[in-house]
Amino acid sequence: MKEAEQAIVIRVGDRFYHNHNSKRISTAWSLAGAKLFLESAEDLISKAEEALIKKGYKPVRVMVGVKL
Repeated sequence: MKEAEQAIVIRVGDRFYHNHNSKRISTAWSLAGAKLFLESAEDLISKAEEALIKKGYKPVRVMVGVKL
């Protein structure tokens, strides 16, 4: 079994970012439905945050531990 690693989720109010397309932002009620980003995926995180800001949301990065 591998060691636990850090991942980043994006919190939007009291929900978590899951996905976006050109018209909609998908969010999840819990971490189970949240999209997990590795710390090295800065470009993907930035794209998601830009989409949220464009729609008027205030994204917050949250560090979580994941066991691989």
